Amino acid sequence: MKKENLRSLGVGLLIASLITAAYATFVQGHVPIEGVTLPSILNGQETSQLKEMVEESESSLDKLTSDNEELNRQLEKLTADNESLTERVANQRESIEYLESLRDEDTEDQDESVDLNSEAEREDNNQSSAEGAFVVSEGENASQIAQRLETEGYISSAQEFQNLIEQWQLSSLIQTGEYQLNSDMTIHEIASQLTNGAYYYQ
Repeated sequence: MKKENLRSLGVGLLIASLITAAYATFVQGHVPIEGVTLPSILNGQETSQLKEMVEESESSLDKLTSDNEELNRQLEKLTADNESLTERVANQRESIEYLESLRDEDTEDQDESVDLNSEAEREDNNQSSAEGAFVVSEGENASQIAQRLETEGYISSAQEFQNLIEQWQLSSLIQTGEYQLNSDMTIHEIASQLTNGAYYYQ
């Protein structure tokens, strides 16, 4: 198609649309508002109805605006409450963690004191309950005997007993055999027993 033909067709369609719209409005009386006709507008009959509709729309809009403001206030209050609750929860969590750490420290201290007490009790029991036959075997030297005496709970210090043996040169006087000892005896009494009375301490 040529440009002139297209242009003529477009102008024709536009004129037809304008004629149809004018006919629908002025002859048939249809306007784009429900329940309102052109003659009633021209006669002034629908003016009050239109004013009422506009006023109702305005009041609805005002009500929606005030409702929206109220909702915004409530939202701000809820946000502030949420922040306050979050802060409280964080503080409570810190308090709980602090209390748990204190409890753990107390438990560790109690465990350590129980361990120390039980170890001391064991040592006391070993020292107080050591009683019976002590055998000196052939070939054992003074150091080995002193160590065994301490291990079995008859004396508290092997070094102290060994110093006594060396000071009085008793290593050659210690006799092999079985001796009845107990932890209430002093190192001097034990030395006297092991040397069959060759060492006498007063």
